Amino acid sequence: MTLRIARKMSRNVTFNQDEMRRECARLVSHNVSMAQDVDKSDVMRAIGARLRLTRKALGLSQDDLADSINVGRTTYTMWEGGQRLADVLAISRMADRYGVSLDWVYRGNMAGLPHVIARRIEELRAS
Repeated sequence: MTLRIARKMSRNVTFNQDEMRRECARLVSHNVSMAQDVDKSDVMRAIGARLRLTRKALGLSQDDLADSINVGRTTYTMWEGGQRLADVLAISRMADRYGVSLDWVYRGNMAGLPHVIARRIEELRAS
């Protein structure tokens, strides 16, 4: 699925962000629907919980993190609360700025996180 996005991007030196956003949302929705026993709202809550842990591990307020990835605080709050699915492009900006992997945010795989952030997240989970 990632290859499909890469192929689209390689054909066009400049790509349409709306098209990229729709394709990413389609892929995320497809991955969510593939899990038979998982409700989409459960997935959104899990992503929100990981966003909250990440923000706290970075020592940022919701306002500061939202501003740094160019989204409104209300939008970001809804992501953390599991009320809306986090925008892939905005989370990509977070990944670029803070080194947080998309795999962590969307799947919960900590392998790609910087050691300092991963350790802080584990400390927050334990408390």
